[in-house]
Amino acid sequence: MEINRLLSDPDNVEIVRDQVAGILALELENQYNLALEDEDLKKPEDYKVKVYIENDEPWAVQDEENPFPAINVSFDHYTIDTDDGSKDRIINALYYIDCYTSGNYDGEGLAGRVAKIKSMKVARLVRNILQAANYRYLKLRGIVNSQSITECNSGVIKDPAGAVKVGVQRIKLEVELFEDSPQIERDNLEIMDFTCRTTTGEVLLNIDEEYEEE
Repeated sequence: MEINRLLSDPDNVEIVRDQVAGILALELENQYNLALEDEDLKKPEDYKVKVYIENDEPWAVQDEENPFPAINVSFDHYTIDTDDGSKDRIINALYYIDCYTSGNYDGEGLAGRVAKIKSMKVARLVRNILQAANYRYLKLRGIVNSQSITECNSGVIKDPAGAVKVGVQRIKLEVELFEDSPQIERDNLEIMDFTCRTTTGEVLLNIDEEYEEE
């Protein structure tokens, strides 16, 4: 045996995924608070967006009367750009950020149309947050070399649990990062402070109070 320590530390690709979700949860909570303060805004609830990690069915959360709008952050794959035998390797990782909203027929039009328009608004929030200058390196300098949104695909599906339509925007986020074994020294990191509920993957902010582990 050559490795005499427990390999319990997460890979950088996992840290980046969780960081993206933490950033979105923090900034979307702030957007919702700003929406509540805007007296001219008709539907501030459109800004109350739940964020999940690796949950491709956020509508299946049974304790929520209305799970929408919701965002799911998931890791898809990575490729190794350089591997020269040294401990540091450049990784090109792809993440999906799926934006889900619901719609039914009302004065604004057909259910599918309403759902799609709402999902595009959520995708707009995601794009603006992640492409803001302060998040150029996702607060992970030393791990993240660059990140960019490269594609967004749109669609409408029928909610499996009901008759409403669900609008979906799939955002592709590409991140170039360092990966190594053993882990590199992580300087200047500002990892988001949040708790992940393991049963559903929902990201819960942990700013004003401590959440007990479930």
